[in-house]
Amino acid sequence: MISKRKTNFKPYDPDQGMLLPPYLEDLVPKGHLVRVVNRVMNSVEVDHLFDRFSDLGRSSYHPLMMLKAIVYAYSQKIYSGRRIAQALRQDINFMYLTGRQTPSYRSVNRFRGVYLQDMLEDVFTQVLDLLHKEGYIKFEEYFVDGTMIEADANKYSHVWMKSTDRYKKAVKDRVRSLFEDIEKINREEDERYGDHDLEEMGENSHITSEKIKEVGDRINKKLQERKEQRQNQGDRKMKSIARKLDQEAENLAKYEEQEKIAGNRKSFSKTDTDATFNRMKDNSLKPSYNYQVSSENQFITNYSVHQNAADSFNFPDHLQKIADRGEKYLPKNFVGDMGYGTEENFSLLEGYQIESYLKYPGFFRETKVEYKNDLFVREHMDYDPEGDYYTCPRGRHLIFQIERTAENGHGYQSTTRTYVCEDCSGCSFREQCTRSKENGRVITVNRKLDAYRDTTRKNLNSEQGINLRKRRGYEIETFFGDAKHNQGFRRAHLRGLEKNDLDLGWLCISYNLRKLHKKENKMN
Repeated sequence: MISKRKTNFKPYDPDQGMLLPPYLEDLVPKGHLVRVVNRVMNSVEVDHLFDRFSDLGRSSYHPLMMLKAIVYAYSQKIYSGRRIAQALRQDINFMYLTGRQTPSYRSVNRFRGVYLQDMLEDVFTQVLDLLHKEGYIKFEEYFVDGTMIEADANKYSHVWMKSTDRYKKAVKDRVRSLFEDIEKINREEDERYGDHDLEEMGENSHITSEKIKEVGDRINKKLQERKEQRQNQGDRKMKSIARKLDQEAENLAKYEEQEKIAGNRKSFSKTDTDATFNRMKDNSLKPSYNYQVSSENQFITNYSVHQNAADSFNFPDHLQKIADRGEKYLPKNFVGDMGYGTEENFSLLEGYQIESYLKYPGFFRETKVEYKNDLFVREHMDYDPEGDYYTCPRGRHLIFQIERTAENGHGYQSTTRTYVCEDCSGCSFREQCTRSKENGRVITVNRKLDAYRDTTRKNLNSEQGINLRKRRGYEIETFFGDAKHNQGFRRAHLRGLEKNDLDLGWLCISYNLRKLHKKENKMN
């Protein structure tokens, strides 16, 4: 009960009614982030989504309203469907966006992961167009980087493919042993089971769960036919073998399914089969995804989620996503750290006529005095193009030996040439030149990669390159620092590769709007 004793306080009556309810817009401060979200999302075209909803039955929530609510929720560090639904009921800013509509958490998750799934890339692109129109980005200089984000999966739910291969081999060995027992019983029982000379017994045969099950079924069928006759010791042994074959067929089927799930990966999580176990920054092994992001003027210009821990391997798919968006969105220059400078990535940038500022492994080593004065590194040896040989500091020739072509996981082929010293015996520089005690000095040369590195080296050491290298840290690292430390986005909130891509997309859109809000406030 509130005391009625006279004081110097302002009047307070929590039960005070209002003759007319206030406009929610009057309760939202001018220049608030929610107004930026409302304005930008109002410019997004969502009419093509209307075909997904039926005119029959109960009416649906408007896609634009749900889009605004979800984007603003991510900007406020609210990622759970239940917490978003709670905010829609309690927060004035959410009420302003939704017009006091209160969708349940099921509706929020359905719109976020199903109805709006196909249009998220389009929404992101339309936001980019708005930022470009207002002069915040120019589609000229992109900075790329990646980070490992822990998956929404149990860290003890690992499946290692090395173990799977070992268990699978053990199953096949046990099955072959059972097949030998069947052959032995067949010979003793005058081939009563009709499985003599089993094709599956061969050492080089391809044993599958289906073949094992087929053999077990044949044995059970023969035993069923002899059910009314008196069973002998061979029948009992065969019955036991049939049971074991059924069990081994189940085991092998499980390992075959694990191989199918893993694909080219070396591991996966049982609770999120798209997640791969990778080494995190704290040196722990956890199920995770590799989040790749590109930025310009600290606005996110592209995002993608991958299963591979190597940034260089993920860059082609990341770049392809930009190209699919349209030629207009391809930058003039691409800047990245040493995790991206590979032959394939240089080749892709050349194909799109993008200048490469991707550092390659060894770039910083080349700037050291020790490297510049080292006469034994391959780059400092003289090469004779006519004779196709290198000359070491001792004056001896390294002769061409073999050319090899390797193909990576994307199908990109890389060619290397190997050169071997004709004679290292008696060389006083041998200990400085090579560790090999038998073959002498061997060098491997990739001519195409060397040419790309020469061009990239000139770019990186130019005045523009030095400026871009200085900018790279705060241009792209700002997003990861903000996401992890300010927004609390240290762990994935959804399961599966596609849903993680959606999760990152929502985060990037909300980040761009928050950045836009800050810049507009500075201008005002």
